[in-house]
Amino acid sequence: ELTIRIFSSGPAPMWMCWLALVLYAISPSYVGWSMVLVKDSSYLILCMLAMALMIDFIGDRKGFMSSKLRLLLLAADIYLMILTRHNGVYIAVPILIGMGIVLLKDKIGKMGMIKLGMLSCAALLLAFGTSEAIIYALNIQHVEMNDWLSIPFQQTARIVKLHGDEIPEEERAAIDQIVPYETIAQLYTINNADPIKWDSNDALDREKDASIYLNTWW
Repeated sequence: ELTIRIFSSGPAPMWMCWLALVLYAISPSYVGWSMVLVKDSSYLILCMLAMALMIDFIGDRKGFMSSKLRLLLLAADIYLMILTRHNGVYIAVPILIGMGIVLLKDKIGKMGMIKLGMLSCAALLLAFGTSEAIIYALNIQHVEMNDWLSIPFQQTARIVKLHGDEIPEEERAAIDQIVPYETIAQLYTINNADPIKWDSNDALDREKDASIYLNTWW
């Protein structure tokens, strides 16, 4: 409802309002569940709310930064986005950085930057703090590094599948430290990184091996 209101009251075209409405109406179905919103659909709804807030911010920067309600809504959206999916931080941080660049370019003033800085720190610290508290209280296993490497895994798998015969032996060894090289091409699908993440090796020194792998990927 918040997303629809922001879309309809701002400069967003009407087709975005209808698209958001359709998404919210069918989201329990398109993810394969008839009654329950799972994390992917909830996360996407939060991303759409972030997009609506950014459209609002671009259309009225001064009004946005002077509105406590809008700033609190942005902070809450970022907080929930990160809690819903660990890679939500990859959406939240660029949004905040982009807002900061726009504020600096427009010379709105120090107060706007201070507000944005306080909002950013509060939302990020609270999100990660809440996550750590839940993990500690419920004795949940920490997120493995493979959950953060979906995009590199997908790119690596595609290269191996299409150009595997051109990859040097030392690069194959670096990839094999994280994901079994012999199976990565067979596990690759264009729209889903989960099979590769599930097949990644958890028995090795994650930080060291991930560093070697990322250098090879880069």
